[in-house]
Amino acid sequence: MEITVEFVGVARVLTKTSKTVFHVSEGSSYQDILRKLGNEYPVLVDQMIDMENGVFIGSNMFSKDGKKMIRPNEMKGSPKDGEHLILMSVLAGG
Repeated sequence: MEITVEFVGVARVLTKTSKTVFHVSEGSSYQDILRKLGNEYPVLVDQMIDMENGVFIGSNMFSKDGKKMIRPNEMKGSPKDGEHLILMSVLAGG
């Protein structure tokens, strides 16, 4: 399967790129993709990704096709071929 990961905000600044494409096997999870990101872009580790636990740090997350946020309890789910993930930080202020 081909999965595109777009970097925005802090992720783009850290990686110095706008996107990457991963080829993953059928049945791979969002958590597998997160770990693959950490391996490919070690600058994200301990800034946005907790590799030891396979989770995002703080308010960092994936947006699926720019329409839906992937919640922590959905990270073991599998993306579909051609899916577009956006790695982003969601911050709130007031």
